[in-house]
Amino acid sequence: MIRLSTRAEQMSCELLTTCIYGLFDPREPWLMMYVGKGRKERTQAHWKDFVRTDRAVNRKLLGWFRRLKSSGVVPSWKFIEENIPVEKWEQRERFWIAEWREVNPKLCNISDGGVRVPSSKKVELELRREQRHEEMMQPIREMAQRVNAMFAPKPENCCCAYCKPWKVLGARNKIVCTSKNF
Repeated sequence: MIRLSTRAEQMSCELLTTCIYGLFDPREPWLMMYVGKGRKERTQAHWKDFVRTDRAVNRKLLGWFRRLKSSGVVPSWKFIEENIPVEKWEQRERFWIAEWREVNPKLCNISDGGVRVPSSKKVELELRREQRHEEMMQPIREMAQRVNAMFAPKPENCCCAYCKPWKVLGARNKIVCTSKNF
């Protein structure tokens, strides 16, 4: 029988198992603030991603990270449960999130756990894309309204021919005088 080296055995074990970890404020090490699934690299990736991009997997975690950063504190982590068979990680993550929610109502997990990351990342990316689109379109919409108001024909009976108190309403560009004298 050929015996695998210790490193090869360890790598094989890592492929078949995973861990549940918790992030916490080192000033309060007894209180988990976020529970996740992964190995050591994943536990540290949350903070590294935040420092690099000012983003996190959800808004609650982002808010907690920002409070830590403003206090000059870096979150710590520890494994809550190790060597979980990969086919059982979803169940174990849900269990630990439920446990820590009872202890800490301010837990930063927004889901009950067992969520596969790629689908949630797609949703998050789509929401960010929509938000950026709206932010880009807002000044364009405002400028279009100002231009429409400047060149819009004025009603014949308007008493404010020299001022421009006009509003463009709705998709049909209905022009309405906002003067109190009208």
